[in-house]
Amino acid sequence: MMPHKFPQTEQFHFSFVFLGILLVFQALPAWAEEPIDGFRGLKFGMTRAEVEALDFCSSSMECLYELVGKNRYIYPQYRRETARASNGSDTSAEQRERVSRIIIEFGRYTDDWYNDLRRMLGQAYQLTRDFDEATWNAFANEKIPEIVTSYAQGQVLLTVTRRKYGNLVIHVVYQDQTAAKQKRELEAAPVAVP
Repeated sequence: MMPHKFPQTEQFHFSFVFLGILLVFQALPAWAEEPIDGFRGLKFGMTRAEVEALDFCSSSMECLYELVGKNRYIYPQYRRETARASNGSDTSAEQRERVSRIIIEFGRYTDDWYNDLRRMLGQAYQLTRDFDEATWNAFANEKIPEIVTSYAQGQVLLTVTRRKYGNLVIHVVYQDQTAAKQKRELEAAPVAVP
């Protein structure tokens, strides 16, 4: 296992981080056998109207939830489903779009913050796939924009993404079984790392 440190990052450590992360994931079953159905009140398969009706969502595209002592932005992503009404006619475009991914932004990367999230996700879910040393080196050398660790058969992802101007951001992504399967198929395909 390689160290999870990036060059030239500032080290921040808040005493409440570990406790806060524990509170975020306390309701999650360890090594869950059943598929994940969403995150808290935001569930896979919800329509845009159902998402917008949630108290913690300001629109169908953005929600705000207090996690680990801070308000965190949550971004639902939708997949268009081919659905027909019982009479055989097409349903509205909005009715066919359903939540398939839930992206939670955990802010700027720090080594401690990343490792705490990694540890907590590892306690809540079975590790499915971790990045290898070649991927790590490509990311550290700015050859690829993101690294991903997968849990729960790809339904939970921990990502570190390099934004346009070089700052690193951490996300936890929950995705439905269809999106997870697509992710696993992509991961299984051979890819040359630059």
